[in-house]
Amino acid sequence: GSLGFALSTFPYLAKTLRQDLSVLGFSKVDNTALVGPLCNVFAMYDRIRLVLKRLNLRLQPRECLLHVPTWAGLEHPPQALADVMERYPECPATYCPEGFSFLGLPLGTAKYSEAFLAKVAAKIVATLDPISNLTDGRIYMQ
Repeated sequence: GSLGFALSTFPYLAKTLRQDLSVLGFSKVDNTALVGPLCNVFAMYDRIRLVLKRLNLRLQPRECLLHVPTWAGLEHPPQALADVMERYPECPATYCPEGFSFLGLPLGTAKYSEAFLAKVAAKIVATLDPISNLTDGRIYMQ
């Protein structure tokens, strides 16, 4: 599962990430985020893909998301992204103009983050609301 993936890949990810210090990478369990210049991030993505391939593992394309803050709101990104993606055809990524969530946290525009957090808050309220109907005052929650 996820823990096995993490334990088997972290040493290799760390070694790979040291190859380009302009790309900041961090991982938790089986999720990895990369931050840095566009071309460098895709080059690192490709290196990580190749390392995982040697371990008989692979990235999940549906989970490979891309947000570029300076392109926020652009429905179609500049040609620069198409050029980089063409250079790395084995590294698919879904362009998310407003942002995406990573490990339950919003990464993106203020508007995206506010909407994301509003949904989370509404879900919490909906989950906790029935508790207010209980007459027993001894409620313990963690």
